[in-house]
Amino acid sequence: MTATFAPLIVGLLLLPLEAALLPFVGLSTARADVVLCAVVFLAVGGAATLWSAAASFLLGLVADLLTPVHPGLFALTALLVFMLVRLSPLGREVRGAVSFAVVVALASAVQQLVALGLLSLVGQKIPRAYGWPLAQSVLLTTLVAPGFHWLATQLDRGLTREDTSLLR
Repeated sequence: MTATFAPLIVGLLLLPLEAALLPFVGLSTARADVVLCAVVFLAVGGAATLWSAAASFLLGLVADLLTPVHPGLFALTALLVFMLVRLSPLGREVRGAVSFAVVVALASAVQQLVALGLLSLVGQKIPRAYGWPLAQSVLLTTLVAPGFHWLATQLDRGLTREDTSLLR
C-alpha cells in the first residue's frame, strides 16, 4: 500500500501549485496535467489495483474542485485512463522516466479526447480550433512526466522500509 501513497502525495502537493502558477505563465487552455502523471504512475506501479483506482478517483475529484469544468469530469476520465493503462500491455513495460513519459503522452491524448467526447455528449460547445491547445497540453504533460516519475520514485523509496524486523 505504500506504493499508492507516493504518487498520491506528490500529486496532491503539486496540484495546487499547478493551479496557482498556470495563470501567471499565460497559458489559458493548455496545462501540464500533474493528476494524469499521478494516475499513470499508479497504473504502472506495483500497488494493489483497488487502492490505486481509489487514489486515482480521489485525485480526479481534487482536480475537479480546482477547475471550473463540469463536476466529475476529471474523476471519470482519471478512472478511465487508470483502467486503460493498467489493462494495456504498454503500461507493463514502463522501466524508467523516458518510457513513463511516452505512456503519459499517450494517456494525455486519450484523456483529452475522452473529455472532449464527454463534453460534447452533454451539449458543451467545443471550439473548432482545439487541436493546438490539446497538443500543448500533451507536450507540457510529457515534459513534466520525467520529473514527476523521479520525485514519486524517490518518495516511494523513502516510504518503504528495508528492514521489516522493526515492524514485528
